Amino acid sequence: MIIAIATDRDIILDLELQTAVDIYVRAGEIQGFHLEQHDLQDADVVIKPEVGHIHWTDFSRAEELISLGERAALQSLPELRRVVKPFSVRRFVDGARRSVRRIFRQPSGIE
Repeated sequence: MIIAIATDRDIILDLELQTAVDIYVRAGEIQGFHLEQHDLQDADVVIKPEVGHIHWTDFSRAEELISLGERAALQSLPELRRVVKPFSVRRFVDGARRSVRRIFRQPSGIE
């Protein structure tokens, strides 16, 4: 099971692109958006805190970011429970046991 957390900033669409630097920054934002979408496509649950209004370099707002992350995680609990339900403990243990056996399996003919 894959639980992902997406914390990218929102792309602001109403800014005018007036310089080459503006265009360069916008291209990076668009690229980041598409890379994030690609990375998240296999996730079973995506938790996305509303942090788009805070720049990633604004370390003075760490407490606020943590609070927003906690709130988003709590709001995702119903979805997390829905996804986790099919994953029983027995199924997990059986899968782990098979993986360990594969790792330590002796080559054929050797006992």
